[in-house]
This record gives sequence, structure tokens and C-alpha cells, in this order.
Amino acid sequence: MSRSLPMRWSVGALKPSASPSVFRPLLGIALSQIGHHYLLSAHPHRQIRGIHNSRRPDHSKQQPFRRSQSRTAPDAVLESLRRQEFKRKVVVWSFWAINGLVFFAWIAAKAEAEHNIEEIKSQPRWQRATQLELTMISPKMKEMLEKWTSSRHNLEGGRYYTLLTAAVSHQDFFHLLFNMVTFNAFMTVALYSSIPLRTLAGLTVGSAVVGNLSGLADHERKGQVSHYGLGASTINMGLASAMACTQPFVTFAFFGVVPMKLWQLAIGFTALDMYMLDSKTSSTGHAAHLGGAVFGLVFYFARLRKFGGLVDIIRYYATRSRK
Repeated sequence: MSRSLPMRWSVGALKPSASPSVFRPLLGIALSQIGHHYLLSAHPHRQIRGIHNSRRPDHSKQQPFRRSQSRTAPDAVLESLRRQEFKRKVVVWSFWAINGLVFFAWIAAKAEAEHNIEEIKSQPRWQRATQLELTMISPKMKEMLEKWTSSRHNLEGGRYYTLLTAAVSHQDFFHLLFNMVTFNAFMTVALYSSIPLRTLAGLTVGSAVVGNLSGLADHERKGQVSHYGLGASTINMGLASAMACTQPFVTFAFFGVVPMKLWQLAIGFTALDMYMLDSKTSSTGHAAHLGGAVFGLVFYFARLRKFGGLVDIIRYYATRSRK
């Protein structure tokens, strides 16, 4: 999930003064480890393109008693699966490592700021710093806010790269855990759909930038110009939207029990973000989520439609209606 928080800190525990995220109850969601076992329930008219759509060899053209030829196709499929699994581990583990390093940097910054706050609290009242000044007394905290969050202040300072770096930044452990599990699930679908890494890089970067811009625009609309956003949910929503169009019938386990198709899961999260968009009690960046989801949808029609999915379904019903 993406977090939208005011740029101030409570003196006591140095935690964001915003209310808890409404998505906390959803942390129990167990997005199933897909791996090699996609539950692809393809549309009856035409199987959705993907690794399970590999054409079977035409055994009628093979010479009798040539077992090596009959094993060629299965061996090729297994080798393809091994390559895809290796690629998945490299991509997912690298993303986890980056997010983990940034998370530990936040921990160090908070520890330094809390130490400085304790020193300030021991001083006479007239010498104590105000809440707005608390971030300034911690150089590490100031650096993290300026380099790893998306905010109006950072854009005005020319730090446009924060639209991307904010998407790998998490202050809370459960926020980090939820986003990393979700990224693993959606990225696994993408990689096993044989989508090139360069294409996926464009999808993730675009989702992060558009999502964070959407979050900042929503802050301006609400007059929350001092708020900032962070979290990988913009990327996850872009992946979810694009993969829901590419492989809509992949099945996930909702809460580890309830089976749900990917298209149902994507629509459900999008509907929840739309409903909570103007909530006054939520600190979640719902506008950032929606921005990432919209980019993922546009990206599918621009770059991913050749992989089938929603386009095939639309064509099928369009052809059927003409008959």
C-alpha cells in the first residue's frame, strides 16, 4: 500500500501523526505463491496466451521408435520454466533488497531523531524545538524525507527522482511486508507470462511516477500540501491492473482460503480505493493507488495486448455478436 502522511512527527514516539491505515486489516491476505502452478482457467473460446499455451508437438510427423524426439518438447518446457524461475528470483530478490536497505535507513534516521528529541525534552520549555523543527535536528531524517518521499517540497526543490525513489521506501515493517508479498505475486504472473524485462521495467517505473503524481495532485486538491507519500503500492497496483488484463483467470487465495481470479482482485482493490478516496480517517494514498492502476491499464493496451488476455476476450465477443 502507499502511505500518505503529514510531514510532522509526534514528540513522544516519533511516529506519523496520521491515523492508522484502513488497509491494516487486509494484512492477513495471503497471496498464494504461484511458482509453476498457475491455476489458469482460460476462457472456453480461446486459451489465454502464456506458458501453458505451448503447442504440443505434432507426433504424426515423427518417425516411429524415436523417443528422443518425443521428449524434446517436455525438456524445452522444463528448461523454460527453470529460466523463468531464475529470472523471477533475480528480479524479486533484488527489489526486496533495495526496499530492505531503505527501510533500515529509515530505522537509523528515526533512532537518531528520537535521541535528539530526548535531549530536547530535558531542556527548559522555552528552549524546546517545535514539532516542525524536529525533523531539522536530525540530519538523517531530513535526508530521508528529501530523497525517499514524494512531496510538493521535493518537487519544488528539483528532486524529481523522488517520484521513483518513494516507491521503494517504507517506514513501517508491516507496510513493507505487505507490499513485498504482493510484488512477488504479481511479478511472478508477469514473468511467467514471458513478458520481457525491459517491458516490465517500463511498467513499474511508469506506475511509480504516475501513481506518485496522482497522490500529489490529490494532496493539492485537499489542501494537504505538507503531506508526503511513500510505498511500493503504486507499482503493485500498476502490475495488478496490467496482469489482470493479461492473465485475468490466474487464481489467488484471498485470506489464504477464498479463491479469487486476478481480475476480481484487481477490481476489488480499485473499488475500495475509489470508495476511500475522500476519507478523512485514512492515511493511505488511495489516489496514488488509482494512478498506478490507471497507468497499468493504459500500458496493457499500449504494450501488452499482444500477449492476449482481455483483448482476446473482446475480440471473441465482438466476432460472436456479428454472427
